[in-house]
This record gives sequence, C-alpha cells and structure tokens, in this order.
Amino acid sequence: MPSMFTLVRRNMLLLFGAIFLIVGLVMLVVGIGLVWSESRFASDGRAATGTVIGKSIDRATAGSDRGTEYIVRYRFVDTDGRQTDGSDTIGFDAWEALTEGGPVEVAYLAGDPGTNRVAGGDGFAAVAVILILGLVVAGIGAPLTIRGWRGVSQARRLWRDGTPVTGTVTRIEQTNVQYNRQNLWRIRYRYADAAGATHDGESGYVSYEEAAQWQTGNTAMVRYDPRKPEVSVWIGAEAS
Repeated sequence: MPSMFTLVRRNMLLLFGAIFLIVGLVMLVVGIGLVWSESRFASDGRAATGTVIGKSIDRATAGSDRGTEYIVRYRFVDTDGRQTDGSDTIGFDAWEALTEGGPVEVAYLAGDPGTNRVAGGDGFAAVAVILILGLVVAGIGAPLTIRGWRGVSQARRLWRDGTPVTGTVTRIEQTNVQYNRQNLWRIRYRYADAAGATHDGESGYVSYEEAAQWQTGNTAMVRYDPRKPEVSVWIGAEAS
C-alpha cells in the first residue's frame, strides 16, 4: 500500500479543498481579531490632532503577493499630555493629501496610546468583507476537503480489501497540475468486473517517472469495490 502522502498527492480534490479551508480559516481568525480591535476603538477610542513627521512608499516587487503600501508617520499628544509617535498604512488619496509638518487626525486607545492609527474610514466595513470572504472560502474548502478525504480513505480501503483484477491502460496524459514545478500525469484504464461488465478508471495524479513506465495497451493490477464495481483504485504493479 502506498504512503498516505502518495494517496493525498494523487487526490487533488483534497489538496485544493485543504488549501481553501486553511485560507478561509486564517481569514476568519484575522477577521475576528480585527472585530476585537474595532470594538476596542469603538469603546475606548480617543481622538487627537497629530503632526505628520514623515511619509514613505513601500513599493510592491515582482512576484510579491501584496500591493504598494503608503505609510505615514506622525506624532501626537494624548489627553494625559504624553507624546507618542505612531505610523499607519493608508490609502493613496489620503496619503497624498497629507504633508510633512501638517496636521493629521489620529485615533488611539485611552490608557494605551501606543495603539493608534490614522482616524477615518469604516473599519467595520473592511472587517465585514474579510469575514464574509473567509466564510465563503472556508465554505468552499470544507466540503471539498471532506470529499477528498473520503476519496483517500476509499483508496486505502480498496488497496486493502478490493477485488483484484487485470486492467488495460487506455490512455496516459499529462495534466496542468504541477508538483515541485513538474507536471503531474494521469493513467486511464479499463477493466471488467466479476460479472463481465467493463468499467473505466483513472490513477489520479502520478509523477512523470511512474507514468513513463506505462504504455497504452499494457496490463496492470486494479482493485475494485465488489459492492460498487465501477469504483476502483489503480495499483500499478504489472499483472502477470
């Protein structure tokens, strides 16, 4: 029986589902954290007029997964007379409207002026977008992950308990899916169950090295579910 890693790699449904699920869950965690932050600003936020002490641009680079960021640095005095420096990343229009030495409206937390940001904007709206996207992405990933895991579990069961039969390779094809920068391949085959009915199956994603061992018309070992003969798993060991 192949390793769990091999079975998972052959099941792209599980891989893609897991990626969607993880990304969605991360977005939900981030969104929940932002909700907590916005709630703190809503209950304990204070306003102050600060002074812009610097502006900078962090430009996106080729291959980066983020865009250009516009950063403003400022200094303000809270209601207790403490002077605090802060910085924030803001939109281009708001950044361009500010000038060094000019005023900027700042929001900070009472008792914790180190937690601050440029005032303005609808923080809860942005948080809502992140939460909704997180729910959508996780909602797509969860059922795909479940279906993919069932496929892996089914493959393991058939490797162990399936009815062995000789199959014939009908097609070997390269796919657009890559692993370690190499395209994966798929082997299609046909077999007959105990009742003589023929069925088609496919190996899932395999490496080029494995696919190169086979040619159309070769015979190979297949195992199928006796209760559902149309369900099978590619074993690959050449039948004698």
